[in-house]
Amino acid sequence: MPGEITDKPIKVKRNFSLEGAMDKVRATENPTATERMVHFALMGQYLKTLYTHDQLCDVIITVGNYTFSAHCIALACHSDYFAEVLLKNRRHTIPLKIRLEDITASAFQKILEFIYTAEIRINYDNVGEMYVATRKLQILPLLSVCQDLFSSFPPDKAIAVMETADRNKLKVFYEKAYKVVLSHFPEIYPSSGFPTLDVEKLHRMLQDDDLRVLTELDVFRAAMRWLTYDKENRMRYAAQLMSCVRFMLMTSKDLVTCVEEGGQIMTSDGCQSLILAANWYRTCVNLGRESTFPLPTHTPRTCMVDLPPQVPESTDPRFLPSRAISSETACQSTFTILAIGGFSTASMPGDEDGIAPSTSILRYNPLLNTWKLWAALPEPRTNHAVAIVNGVIYIVGGCNPRDGRHGIYVPKSTVFKVNARTRKWSQVTSMNENRMHHKVAVVSGLVYAVGGEGLNNIVLASVEVYNHVTNQWSYIAPLSTGRIGIAACAHSGLLYIVGGYADSGTSTSGEPILNLVECYDPHTNRWSSRNPIPEPRCHANLSECGGKLYLSGGAVSSYANGDCTYSSVGSILEYHEKRDQWTARTEMTSPRHNAGSAALGSCLYVMGGISTLEGSALSSVECFDTMTGIWSRGEDMPSPVVGCACVVLPPVK
Repeated sequence: MPGEITDKPIKVKRNFSLEGAMDKVRATENPTATERMVHFALMGQYLKTLYTHDQLCDVIITVGNYTFSAHCIALACHSDYFAEVLLKNRRHTIPLKIRLEDITASAFQKILEFIYTAEIRINYDNVGEMYVATRKLQILPLLSVCQDLFSSFPPDKAIAVMETADRNKLKVFYEKAYKVVLSHFPEIYPSSGFPTLDVEKLHRMLQDDDLRVLTELDVFRAAMRWLTYDKENRMRYAAQLMSCVRFMLMTSKDLVTCVEEGGQIMTSDGCQSLILAANWYRTCVNLGRESTFPLPTHTPRTCMVDLPPQVPESTDPRFLPSRAISSETACQSTFTILAIGGFSTASMPGDEDGIAPSTSILRYNPLLNTWKLWAALPEPRTNHAVAIVNGVIYIVGGCNPRDGRHGIYVPKSTVFKVNARTRKWSQVTSMNENRMHHKVAVVSGLVYAVGGEGLNNIVLASVEVYNHVTNQWSYIAPLSTGRIGIAACAHSGLLYIVGGYADSGTSTSGEPILNLVECYDPHTNRWSSRNPIPEPRCHANLSECGGKLYLSGGAVSSYANGDCTYSSVGSILEYHEKRDQWTARTEMTSPRHNAGSAALGSCLYVMGGISTLEGSALSSVECFDTMTGIWSRGEDMPSPVVGCACVVLPPVK
């Protein structure tokens, strides 16, 4: 066994190679830096070989019901805790036996792998146990990684962080993640991790005054999503959770929606009484009468204190704002959508007189159903891409139509950023390549720029990633083939790329539109193929909504008079991750491509774009509720817009 003393010689195979490093090692009084590095690398590699073959181990560590063999010198080198323990037991018998409490075996296994290989994978699911273990063992580089993950994480990882913090009794980190969930609730409750919350955590969230929602209907739908996830075993919690919904603040229309969507759940005694009381109150208000029955009092949540009533059904002072407010105040209290740049035009691009390159950033408030000018770009941008990280919006690449002539535009590598709170602009490091007709997506706080058209009409397969901490762009693994007009979105910690078109190398047949779907894993730096979409399309939009991916609109090949042209489509495809399958979910009223798109809660918004069916640019806004399957029409954009890019803007503090 490891650590056993014997007088027999031990053979250890040197089954490793440092690509000729041994040839560089020579005895000298003044070794070069490279020779020193190789010397110590050989020592580390040999120690790893000993560990792999379980030989010359002189310490056994017990964690729970598991034991691990290792080398004292390796542990002491990386851990201040082990260094102190081993120095205090210099005359120990071999093997020294150490028992570790308050850490998990899986965490210690990862730490051992790091000590011997320098490789480790810490993610939002295990960061809690890794933080506890690295803090106890005083492994400072790994502890720093854990602290960074806890200090800055995207909203879609908040539930995972909250759960791992709870399991490991990290109250400060738990409360921080909890507040992120409250602040980004419309984005989070449709996610795959939401139904796994236990009822106590969910009950606390739903009754919290600081829960940020568009309307109380979001709270109701969140409760329904959790209940129907395991309806048979969770029905007993229906009344408890529905009591958190402030039905008294709902409109009559929303109350009817709750009854229709709630089905059997809302007919149970505890839930039915809540709806009946709210409906009775609303009836009294609409008739201008006082209720003869005592009714519960519901106060608006913090995010709604300064908002006007959803529908002006009543003049009840309990539900009116205490003072007049501006639409700007209302926008600051809720989630909104920014539509950035593009062409603002009344005719199809290509007609010189009709092109009006835009510097406008427009903000759409779904609650008020209004558009307002939010800010202006430093210079016009179209065919660009945008992303938001920690309240900072990045405008990546694209082109300035004013720089082009006769419809030929030059892609740019420049990247601007604007702080959503201060609205101050600055320029960050440019991309390594000029790009337009590309896409960006945010995975774990990093911005990925994918494909597009480069200088001299080159179709790019390259992909680069931006780290806002270091302000640097770095190349990663490229796409299997270059493409323009792709759709891209982050989902489940991966980056998905759909469709687009590639350079065919001919001018008569046009560019072939693709049905390819590729998926990038940041941990392995590898792309893998997924099942293709049913019909090739380009200039579509890919969005994550309710924990699923949706591909909306786009253009397909259309042949008329022997020429290859684009034809807009209105279908929306839904991706089933487990089956790796795309299915047609619904159709937009107006087929369109090169449109803007954003997902907010369970709703998918599509705005502007080009419609070959209507032969013009569009200003219309369509909203599809992925939970109910219902379409609604939003307020039109101020003017038709083509090639805008959209982001969801959280409430600004």
